[in-house]
Amino acid sequence: MPTSDPSVRIQDDLFRFMNGKWLAESEIPSDRSGDGAFNFLRVKAEKEVFDIIEELSRHEHPAGSNAQKIGDMYRSFMDEDRIEKLGISPITDELQAAASIRSGEDFIRLLGDFETRGNGGLFYSFITSDHKDSKTNIAYIGQSGFSLPDEAYYREDEYAPLRAALVMHIEKMFDLAGIQDGADHARRILKLETEIASHHWDQVRDRDSLATYNKFSYDELRTLTEGFDWDLYLQSSNTPQKVVESVIVRQPSFFSG
Repeated sequence: MPTSDPSVRIQDDLFRFMNGKWLAESEIPSDRSGDGAFNFLRVKAEKEVFDIIEELSRHEHPAGSNAQKIGDMYRSFMDEDRIEKLGISPITDELQAAASIRSGEDFIRLLGDFETRGNGGLFYSFITSDHKDSKTNIAYIGQSGFSLPDEAYYREDEYAPLRAALVMHIEKMFDLAGIQDGADHARRILKLETEIASHHWDQVRDRDSLATYNKFSYDELRTLTEGFDWDLYLQSSNTPQKVVESVIVRQPSFFSG
């Protein structure tokens, strides 16, 4: 379907020229903040993937095959009766490990261990091509460590209701886990996350491809993050040190903070 508006001169408004007809005639669904071709493709792809998974779950497959693993995972996810019966037992070990922390070393060791199992921590990491040397792969690390979408949610007045709702949600999670004093824990967690957020770069600065390209050697990284035992973290996360012999730190002031 044509989306352009030929009544607009291309040299006056390229965006309107290309999309004016779509903007005038299309309605964004009430359950979405935006719409367009990419959203259509995403929804279509999700439905097709769902149909494939659901079909795999209806049949037996060779043991160890991808089809068997996908089908088993889907059936376990949909088994609400067993989920209710298990309660919090699948995460009991993680809760006990967190409760056993007595020192900074304990915390860093557990942070690394959680990283190996896909649990997020104070920062994220990934390996990709060096943005200034495409022939080389390099590790990138960046700011993380809180629940809300970005740092503005912890400081701007308009998000105060969301912060209050977050505290209520965290308290509920403690209650469901059978941990006492959930309300007090929730308030302390919000205070901690607010402190972490105070060191985050805002969205505009975080989109700056030059400002977020900061190459550090491993020794320089340890100096930047004084007090964080990288040797212990790498050991507990099963990360070879050679991976971070050279690393891109996206927000240096966050890590030093």
